[in-house]
Amino acid sequence: MGKVAAAVANEDYILKVLGPYGVTAESVSDQHLFVNEHIASLVASDNEVIARTGFVLARASEGFGLGHRVPLSLIAMGQKLLGIDLAVAAPFIASNPAAFTAASIGAVYWGYQALDEEQKAQLHAMIGEAFAFGVELVKTLAEFCIKTLKSLLDSEAFAQLRQYVSEAATAVGSSLYEVTGRIYDRASEVANAAITAVSGVGMAVGAVTDRTIQSGKALISRSKEEQE
Repeated sequence: MGKVAAAVANEDYILKVLGPYGVTAESVSDQHLFVNEHIASLVASDNEVIARTGFVLARASEGFGLGHRVPLSLIAMGQKLLGIDLAVAAPFIASNPAAFTAASIGAVYWGYQALDEEQKAQLHAMIGEAFAFGVELVKTLAEFCIKTLKSLLDSEAFAQLRQYVSEAATAVGSSLYEVTGRIYDRASEVANAAITAVSGVGMAVGAVTDRTIQSGKALISRSKEEQE
């Protein structure tokens, strides 16, 4: 595991991460309390996917021995990979903080794996500077998150988690494909857009949208192995 890279974390950035959850306290103890309570509420959720993302955060918090900033750094990483402007996203996050946290963890799962080595290095440096973590620790945290999720979720649960990622990305003007970089997700978006077009403007565009849908289905067929 990486070691702490600096003595002082970037409190302004941490407050930006926490702000959309309604947390404005600069006190470390208050931040710690919120993170612990939030994780506990996730773990206790009746929704299996939300509960298991909470389990990932709880294990990260316990296993790395660096307190609340470990799970918070994973949430921040997911926010970054979602491409979220926190000011824009605040109403969405406030409306369903549990789903947003699940989406953030899902973004780490798919988004981190979609990055090239240079992009990963940039992400490691950014999160490391914000939370006073060494870059190797940030890398290890991302890999821990991915490995643990893979051990906990089946294909149905992954499909629901992908939906959370899609909804969060769409809410801030992004898309699932922009997060995951996967042809399967782009093809699904193309097909869904075509279906929406049919219902919105009628049968006059039926032939065109049918071809679009078929193209999307062909991409999906070729890309099934990328779903997880």
